[in-house]
Amino acid sequence: MRDVSELAVMEKRLFEMDVIPFRALITASSLSVFTNQFLFKGIALGEDDNNNVTAIKMQKGEFKIEDKVYPIEALIIERRIITFKIYATSSVAEIFYNSIAEKISNAYTSILFQKDKYLIKTMETSCVVTLDFNHKDIFAKRVNVFLNRRAKEICSSAIGDVAKVTISPRSITFIVDYTVTDENLLNNKINITSKALTVEPRVGISLGEKRFYTVSPTDSDTHLKLLKEVEKLFNGTK
Repeated sequence: MRDVSELAVMEKRLFEMDVIPFRALITASSLSVFTNQFLFKGIALGEDDNNNVTAIKMQKGEFKIEDKVYPIEALIIERRIITFKIYATSSVAEIFYNSIAEKISNAYTSILFQKDKYLIKTMETSCVVTLDFNHKDIFAKRVNVFLNRRAKEICSSAIGDVAKVTISPRSITFIVDYTVTDENLLNNKINITSKALTVEPRVGISLGEKRFYTVSPTDSDTHLKLLKEVEKLFNGTK
């Protein structure tokens, strides 16, 4: 595994109702704190059908640690949920969350909001990476034979002699399901939605480059460890 790029982490934290001081956050002074600190290019308030504000949506900002700048794709604060996506490792994402939590606490003095008192935290990591195996290795031999022979013949006959047909995979995604067992989550009627586990050839790059787009519902360290295990599976490393 080498040449990791476009590493991004998305985190979502769900709190009990009324813990996040949402009303205090939608004031002009509170919003300016976020835009001034993180230089968001866009900020909007989401509303329901009755024109009640339900979400603060901030996009295209940056988080700076010393001389390093990390792009922020989005930060969304709802009445019970804080979600963000940042191009950084999970360790940097944690520092970013602590900064967000500090600003929320400063917006309204209340003991209800505590940064670590969320009901559940979910994560997702994505990146582009070079892996030491051929994309065809992901499929069973008979599937590759079918694609390269019969499927290719059938698709070629449909187009005639005007073009040469090749068949390549472009979407290889598995679904990770969760059955909640935690009593606190069950009492709050909280479920964890299905997540994607993806390892697929990078669109726009030659298949021979062995570049893959990858996604998993894990922190960045676990994600990279998972990719190493996938690589071992195909190259026979023990």
